Amino acid sequence: MSARGRKAKVRKIKVGIIGAGGIAAGKHLPGHRGVEGVEVIAVCDIVKDKAKAFAEKHDIPYWFTDYRKMLEEMDELDAVSVCTPNNYHAGPTIAALETGKHVICEKPMAGSVKDAMAMLEAAQRTGRILQIGLQSRFNKHMMTLRRLREEGFFGEVYYGRAMAFRRRGIPASPSFITKKMAGGGPLMDIGVHVLDVFLWILGYPKPIKAFGKVDTKFGNRPNVVNPWGKWDPKQFNVEDFGMGVILFENGLTVTLETAWASHVEGSGTTFFIGDKAGATF
Repeated sequence: MSARGRKAKVRKIKVGIIGAGGIAAGKHLPGHRGVEGVEVIAVCDIVKDKAKAFAEKHDIPYWFTDYRKMLEEMDELDAVSVCTPNNYHAGPTIAALETGKHVICEKPMAGSVKDAMAMLEAAQRTGRILQIGLQSRFNKHMMTLRRLREEGFFGEVYYGRAMAFRRRGIPASPSFITKKMAGGGPLMDIGVHVLDVFLWILGYPKPIKAFGKVDTKFGNRPNVVNPWGKWDPKQFNVEDFGMGVILFENGLTVTLETAWASHVEGSGTTFFIGDKAGATF
């Protein structure tokens, strides 16, 4: 076969995973393995048994309990997935960027604005890619809505509502229900997805004013029916409901509503309206 007819050999992208929990096993690992030319070669978790079990179950050759050691010893890593709890995103993300690795970090970006800004600064300083796991942007329907908005199909978009509401859906893990680990409740967990894609479609206008309110009405009670499993109500110290209103420089007003549990079924949908057309999604 001629050189032109030969298929070029592409070097494999080698990835490590930091945090061996459910999101790593259920989303990041199959996501990486679903891409041709990507190989997951290492995993790290501060709990030794979890790291070892994850590696053995998923045929990953190397496992660690210290992400710094993994990053220092494995020069062959091109990228890492950061799958730690929200308040522990910044440390491994910045360390990975500073050792020359690209990073895909689970949403939300961080548990605080301070941590998020430090992560952004590290990415800009090192020239590495930092991608946050806000995958709704890559949905073909969302991309179509963005294109239509850019083409002027909706006209001036002046109001919208971003909804992420559950009837019964409180996560049972301490990594979701404690401020120490999560930083917040459904606003950080599911609200971030809908608000991000909503604003991405609309070109991320500049916010100028906002107010909001959070409540805890179900998570601290022992008798709540929840198909997502049992949790310790005494540990629960984040909100289970949150709302906000945001005013933007271009005149757009957005209402954000999010809840893990509520006494309402089918509470509505996300939408925006312009002076020529509108959309629900």
